[in-house]
Amino acid sequence: MKTTLFFTLLLSSSLFGVTLSEIITTSLSKSPSLESINTRISANKEDIELSNQFSNPKITLITNTLDSDQAMSKTTLTLQQTIPFYSKRDSNQKVAIAEENILKEKLTYAKVVLVAAIKMEAYNIWELQELYKTIDEYVILTEQNLELYESYATTTDN
Repeated sequence: MKTTLFFTLLLSSSLFGVTLSEIITTSLSKSPSLESINTRISANKEDIELSNQFSNPKITLITNTLDSDQAMSKTTLTLQQTIPFYSKRDSNQKVAIAEENILKEKLTYAKVVLVAAIKMEAYNIWELQELYKTIDEYVILTEQNLELYESYATTTDN
């Protein structure tokens, strides 16, 4: 009774079955951990783009002198020097690129782990289905053996 109920449920569920590749594709697109890694990768790409957009800092020295001997007299000295900051920005960009590569590797690893888990679960389901088929065949053979035994038992009694 239990086996017929199980196979009825199994048959009805297999009518609405989904292929393994569809399950993998759906789970890869809807996995929250993969979405968070993708979000971190896109944020890191924005950091890389911003790292080279700033201009170099400038140091400025301004000296204003008002001459008290003459009216409305003013002396101004302005010195301005651009500080080259290329190596710092390049190193920030290299760090951001390295972080992006690490995140991409984590994303790839997470995808592999997810697909492996799905395939392992699918294999376990297949293995159980095969076990149930074997048990059903065993039950059928046992019933046939009982019928055969009963037929021999009735013929030997007569």
